[in-house]
Amino acid sequence: MVILRQSFQKYHPIKQVGKMEKVIIKIMDNQYILQNKIGLLKQILVANTI
Repeated sequence: MVILRQSFQKYHPIKQVGKMEKVIIKIMDNQYILQNKIGLLKQILVANTI
């Protein structure tokens, strides 16, 4: 997601990024973080069952 944000900023410099885009980036980051945590939890659960 960091890579996506960097490419997003490359095409849309910060000065051009409006409030809505910042909100969308924040939401996307939050979803990415949640997915990572869920993925880690699944790995831990699988490791514990083996």
